[in-house]
Amino acid sequence: MARMEEQKAENAVERACRLAAITQAELARRCQVSPQAVDKWGHDRVPDNRVKQIVAVINGVVTPHDLRPDLYPAGFEFPQTMLDDARETAA
Repeated sequence: MARMEEQKAENAVERACRLAAITQAELARRCQVSPQAVDKWGHDRVPDNRVKQIVAVINGVVTPHDLRPDLYPAGFEFPQTMLDDARETAA
């Protein structure tokens, strides 16, 4: 039961980083934002204009729906060309 509670407490940003095997600081570096911004996303929510970039820089380990289920339906995927563009912008 304790494990289930831990999973519920994990936010979308923490889950994305865990699945991508990176730290939140590394996610911040890849997205070219401050670690404080990434921390805020974890406590609030990922800004819509960052969802595509996060999905791109962690190679689709999480989906847009994982990050913002209020905006992206289950099964939604960005076209690969959009992810490539987002990845290049972040590089």
